Amino acid sequence: TNVDGLASITTVGGALYIGYNDALANVDGLSSITTVWGYLFIDGNAALCQASVVDLVAGWTISGTPQIISNNTGVCPS
Repeated sequence: TNVDGLASITTVGGALYIGYNDALANVDGLSSITTVWGYLFIDGNAALCQASVVDLVAGWTISGTPQIISNNTGVCPS
């Protein structure tokens, strides 16, 4: 499972919540996002690689708190 259908989104006008989806294997479809005007929560996705999520959001402007990016326990690509 992925979020490729969201590939054209560049700005999120509020919070972005992606949580507890055991089948979500990547968030590559969010690579066009540059700004989140709310809090960011990416947590508890069992198939998602934590390092990939951290790398993805590193260049984003995030205005809200909390910013929770944790417990994404999938195997990271080598």
